[in-house]
Amino acid sequence: MKSLTLNELANLSNYDLALRMDSILINNEIEIYGIHSLERNKNFRNLHSVVTILNTKYVKTLNEEKQRKICYLTFNTLLQMEYTSFTDGAKNHYIYLNGVVNWSSSSTQIRNAALTQFGIISSRITMECFMQLLHYLDTGEEIKAKSTFKAFKKWLNNPNNIFSYFATHTLSAFKFDRKYRSPEVHASSKLSSKLLLMGEPDNKEQNNMLELQGILMNVWQSLIEILNDGKCYSMMGSENFKWHKAYLHGTDEEKESFLKVIFEQMK
Repeated sequence: MKSLTLNELANLSNYDLALRMDSILINNEIEIYGIHSLERNKNFRNLHSVVTILNTKYVKTLNEEKQRKICYLTFNTLLQMEYTSFTDGAKNHYIYLNGVVNWSSSSTQIRNAALTQFGIISSRITMECFMQLLHYLDTGEEIKAKSTFKAFKKWLNNPNNIFSYFATHTLSAFKFDRKYRSPEVHASSKLSSKLLLMGEPDNKEQNNMLELQGILMNVWQSLIEILNDGKCYSMMGSENFKWHKAYLHGTDEEKESFLKVIFEQMK
């Protein structure tokens, strides 16, 4: 891909900017997995696309300055997802490449803990990017508060907010944050404590640490539906079905009641 100067980047049209952003993500996939992966993952790539967001009915109604900002916020989120996904590939390369893992090896334990820690923190950064994107789509402003999470929750807790669909996703992110991210960034790392045992990591726990990454991989179809139709008519996760029914068909009072229960769990 051709390199650009800052002036050349600034002079790109919004569509050409979005196309360049998508091309970077697509080229990354081709370079890692080969050209045939694009056909296998066609639907995934169409959803995880700056151009797709730019072309939604809602974003098309905005002025060019806001559209450009949305391109950057979308790309930031998608790119951070790629950073997080890189840790999975790095684990396969540095830890599982030979099939047999020597968990009594200090270097293996440290590599595994380092990559796991980065994955936890990176997935939380992705959520931060996604929250900024949703907030900007609705208000035309980024969150400038000391705590993005607190400001986002306050804004989202509104039955008339079309993005309140993501209330249960936010609850999952909150639980993940308290259980995994907070200990790692506040000098009380659970990973460091477990490393001292020099044993094989618990598979269930390792999978749980990927939960937020999985959630954020699956928000894009819902977001695109909202930006095109004003509502999302599909919900992933059986635990969310009752809230989704209220979100689609409930009165303001019913939606307020559900949101109250959801957000009271985030105190």
